[in-house]
Amino acid sequence: VFHLYSKERLRKLIKYFPKNLIKLFVPNFPILHLFRDPNMFDLGYPNNYDNKIKKARDYIENLEKNLDFVMYMEYFNTSLLILQRMLCLEDDDIDYLPMNQSPQDDKNKFDLKNDNSLKKDIYRLNTADHLLYKHFMGPFKRYSSLVQDKLEIYETNLQNLYNYCVGKRVFKVAYVGRNYYGYEPRENLTEWEKIACQDHMKNEHEQTKDVCGNASRH
Repeated sequence: VFHLYSKERLRKLIKYFPKNLIKLFVPNFPILHLFRDPNMFDLGYPNNYDNKIKKARDYIENLEKNLDFVMYMEYFNTSLLILQRMLCLEDDDIDYLPMNQSPQDDKNKFDLKNDNSLKKDIYRLNTADHLLYKHFMGPFKRYSSLVQDKLEIYETNLQNLYNYCVGKRVFKVAYVGRNYYGYEPRENLTEWEKIACQDHMKNEHEQTKDVCGNASRH
């Protein structure tokens, strides 16, 4: 549906959605609480605490006892380098092609980073998630300093992998109801090179099928 809207109208929809949703948090619509704090909810935090900061802080402190490391998607490459260090992984283990990632031109259409009013509404809507984010960012920054000297080399290698393998970006179907923005390999690759590149282009359904299929044969 969104592709029918103009860029400016979409920006307004994105901007005012949190504000309008906050107004609807009334006892008559408890299902709407599922829109709040999705990360904390996935970690078992009840969605009926209604922004009680102390309860959220207590829950996060308890989480810290059970979580060795928290990855941040906006620092995904750094997260993988930290994970490599912690688990003694090989370089090949963390090579990847970003799956279902929009082109930079599309991302720039909805750059709302400097919209402080929108940020305020999002923080208000997701108070517990915001506390969770800030709490684990401290340890993450300390871990990051251990791998910072490798980040530029790693990202250069990832770009080389992309240039080597990718012929074009295409929309694909993983399974019914799951479309994604994937890849087609370059045409001038050898058969062996194409197989190696296609391994990096597999979606989550194909990866799971490979792993489960291999497990069932042993």
